[in-house]
Amino acid sequence: DLLKLEDGSKISVEGMAQLYNEYGHTPKFTGDYGFARMNQAYAEWSKMPVLNGGSFWAGRRYYNRNDIHMTDYYYWNQSANGFGFDQVGIGDLKYSYVFSRKDNLFQEDYTNRHDFTVSGFDTNPGGGLELGVSYLEKPDNKEDSHSGWSAIAQHKQKGFLGGLNTFAVQYGQGPGTAMSYTGDSSLDSNNQSWRVVEYFDWQMTPRFSGQFQIVYQKDTHPNEDDDQNWLSIGVRPVYAFTEQFKLSTE
Repeated sequence: DLLKLEDGSKISVEGMAQLYNEYGHTPKFTGDYGFARMNQAYAEWSKMPVLNGGSFWAGRRYYNRNDIHMTDYYYWNQSANGFGFDQVGIGDLKYSYVFSRKDNLFQEDYTNRHDFTVSGFDTNPGGGLELGVSYLEKPDNKEDSHSGWSAIAQHKQKGFLGGLNTFAVQYGQGPGTAMSYTGDSSLDSNNQSWRVVEYFDWQMTPRFSGQFQIVYQKDTHPNEDDDQNWLSIGVRPVYAFTEQFKLSTE
């Protein structure tokens, strides 16, 4: 934290560096076989009374990353270069907005992307719902490009088998078929994708825990040869023999 203000808010700067080099090559972290970069470098003004406890941030940030840990699958991810308002309280709900131009190192075309998220819907005891919409503008510097959008509804249930259950449904059109990432801007609204995600962590006894996942996605395109259906099922049971030794398999 750089500064704490009298109203209880604070200003901070966060950073995270990355060095990458392919196997089999001299570690120079540059050129064709590697790179050095700041994965995160952003400033944040948090706990702002004017935003009812919400935050304002700007820079490059890992943000709202929802993933299945077992497979490192980030199905909903708003990380990007940009700025945003995080968890602004209005009534019983929390509202977030992110404007970004680039969400990964290898993205070729800068694209204006708008992410809206609303959370705090108490659907049932221990259960909560959040909704998200992403809109991608048509790039100005690329001919035959299109705008696109995607949406997600996600429910989390605490206390399921001693752990947490997550169920999400996603849909996207055009560049939005990447669903929470910046997709191919040459795709029009006739290109569509939808995805169902179900996974849960269990802690049935102090020694026995694990994770289970099912992911199904269907992609449809004007050229039926490009259509795709894929399914991923996995399980990771873990047994703790002692506090220091666990056996895990997948």
